[in-house]
Amino acid sequence: MENKKIIGQGAVALSSLLAVQGRNCSEMYFEDCQFADMDFLDVDFSGSRFENCHFTACRFDGSDLSDSIWHKCQAIGGYFCDVNATDARFTRGNFSNTDWTGATLTSTAFEDCKLIGGHFERVSTYGMVLRQCRLASAFLRGISFYKSQLDEVDFSDADLDGADFQKAVFVNCSLRQAALATAKFAGADLRGCDLGPLSLTDARQFRQAVISHNQAADLLRGIGLVVM
Repeated sequence: MENKKIIGQGAVALSSLLAVQGRNCSEMYFEDCQFADMDFLDVDFSGSRFENCHFTACRFDGSDLSDSIWHKCQAIGGYFCDVNATDARFTRGNFSNTDWTGATLTSTAFEDCKLIGGHFERVSTYGMVLRQCRLASAFLRGISFYKSQLDEVDFSDADLDGADFQKAVFVNCSLRQAALATAKFAGADLRGCDLGPLSLTDARQFRQAVISHNQAADLLRGIGLVVM
């Protein structure tokens, strides 16, 4: 069955829909809609699609976003606390400074998204996919990327204290100036990652990880050795 489609004037249409259907807005299709100062608390958006929609000061706390698609959407500063985003896809969007505390991001895909300054605390990330995403200055303390492949992800200046990168593969990524205290990198492949300037003390964070010959040479230069 084709999703019911709402084009433009989405706030008015969705408000009416919520009044009639309560919290069930599953299998909907929103295109070119503008939403401002709306609280979508505990709403069922499972299977819904949002295309080129803008959300200003909106909250989705506790909502079901499973199997939903968000393409070219913007929700800067929005709240996605405790959402269930299992199998959801976020593509070419701007979700900078959003709060995902307590979210379930199992098999969730973020592709070509800005997540700068995002807050990811106590999130479930099993099977999460990150491709061409900017997570600079994000709060990712304790997050698990165990056995993940990270493609073109910018973690510069992010708080990754206690994060689990064991057996992860980095492809064209950056960890420059990231906070990595107690982060785990055993078995990780860091050859495709910009680690920034490293001291010998910094290098201890990457124990048992795989690095390239060039990265090893940079490390030695950083402690004053001349590499020939």
